[in-house]
Amino acid sequence: MQVCETMPDPTPTRDLRRQPTGAERRLFHALGHDLPAARFRRQVPVTPYYAGFMSFAHRLIVELDGEQPVRSMADTARRTAFLERKGYRLLRFPEADVTRNLSGMVDAIAVHCTSAQRASGSPRGSAAGLGVRRR
Repeated sequence: MQVCETMPDPTPTRDLRRQPTGAERRLFHALGHDLPAARFRRQVPVTPYYAGFMSFAHRLIVELDGEQPVRSMADTARRTAFLERKGYRLLRFPEADVTRNLSGMVDAIAVHCTSAQRASGSPRGSAAGLGVRRR
C-alpha cells in the first residue's frame, strides 16, 4: 500500500492503475472472474494511503507484498490499524503467491468475503452468493 499526501488529485491513482505489475494484473483478472459480485477495484485512495485491491461491499482490502519498497513493521502496523479503524479488513499475500498459488489466494479471499456477509447479516452468506466461478 502506497501513501498519498492529498486525496483529490487522481493522477497518482491513475498512474498506478495504468502500470500494474504482472502479479497485480493476474490477481485482478482472477478476482473479477472468480468473485465478480465482490467488485474489487485497484489502487483505491484511502487517505493517506492507496489500497491495492478493495471491495467496498465487503470492506476488504487485499495487498500484495513484493516489489514495493520495504517498510518497517511499525509502519505496516500503523497503516493496518488506521484502515481497521476505518472499518476495513486487510489480507496480505506475498506477490510470489500469485504465481505459485493463485487459486488458493482467491479461495482465501472468498472465505473472507463470505464471513463479512455473515457478520453483516446479508442473506447472501455463501460462496454461491458471491458469484464464485470456478475455472
